[in-house]
Amino acid sequence: LFALCLLTCVRPAIAQELEKQQRILILLDGSSSMLQPWTGSDNRFQTAAKIITTLIDSVYKVNDQVEFGLRVYGHQHPAQDNNCFDSKREVMFSKSNLTQMSLRLESLKPAGVSPIAYSLKEAVLNDMTDNLRYNYSVILVTDGGESCNGNICEVMKMLVDNKINFRPYIVSLVNLPTLKEQYDCMGTYLLVVKPNEIPVAVNKIVDAYRPILTM
Repeated sequence: LFALCLLTCVRPAIAQELEKQQRILILLDGSSSMLQPWTGSDNRFQTAAKIITTLIDSVYKVNDQVEFGLRVYGHQHPAQDNNCFDSKREVMFSKSNLTQMSLRLESLKPAGVSPIAYSLKEAVLNDMTDNLRYNYSVILVTDGGESCNGNICEVMKMLVDNKINFRPYIVSLVNLPTLKEQYDCMGTYLLVVKPNEIPVAVNKIVDAYRPILTM
């Protein structure tokens, strides 16, 4: 009877998880420091845009049904305003939206500060709203840490407990050991400080996602 219960109760639950649509939220740093040069003629924000579009294209080659969304922080108010509520969803979750994502990224301009914890909370409340039909995950692309005294670890616990089932990735465009320590509680930290490290980081993320993308 116990074995029969496992077969009849557990299998439907697993099947339900596998049938959920995959959604990946890109959380992008739009603070003023992203205007600083990176390598060659690109600044950090332009590099971040390349990483995001490369990632989306690579994921689509594995599963073109994945829905991507974009939330940006620090891009609506200048740094002198110190606006710690500057966070906006710029692209709604949808399929086959690489072109839409590229055009939106081209139109955005970095400006302000980095309310990362607040942005994660906003993602929980406003972006990840249907756990019955969707599996959510987060990828943060940034060149710095929290600048508004937010508690990233506290928000991440809420995310892991209630919203996401895949440990987030943090793609950092600068090599600062203190940043890695700050993001240890959030997810897997990937350093991208040279152009040849972009495909390496993208491949690591895609390979990690592959099992759930191919189910």
